[in-house]
Amino acid sequence: MAEMNNPKTALLNLRIIWFALVMGVVTIGGMLVFLHQSHEPVEQKPPGPLTFIACGTMLCAIPAGFLVRQAVYRKGAAGGVVLPAQYFTGNVIAMALCEGAAIQSLILWFTANESWWALIAAAVALAVLVLLLPTGRAMYADDIDADNPYRQQP
Repeated sequence: MAEMNNPKTALLNLRIIWFALVMGVVTIGGMLVFLHQSHEPVEQKPPGPLTFIACGTMLCAIPAGFLVRQAVYRKGAAGGVVLPAQYFTGNVIAMALCEGAAIQSLILWFTANESWWALIAAAVALAVLVLLLPTGRAMYADDIDADNPYRQQP
């Protein structure tokens, strides 16, 4: 865990994990859409309980991820910045909840062959996951770190 005290190392490792999570959702989604297209056409059913579970998971997991991330950030705040280990932990939790909601929605959409709402829930969870691209801003204070590559230039 000593290497996680370095902001650059934490950010690099977190970006690798982020990329792997995004590509996992995209790959599973692509496979399921391809398999769904190769099936014989079936009549589209109205939304059933599995669709509501998919949408409910997405609606609960994403805010929960942000709340947990903020709680972890607060626990690791020091001098106006978040410590790298807490930055890493908070973001991994938020990204994992988005990925879980996306994959669950994709699988429920494919297995239940219900409405497209589950697929839309997966797309929303994936979009939030993509927007969670780690930038490292929380680990840097604008007024004390001149090496901050994310610092806003006046």
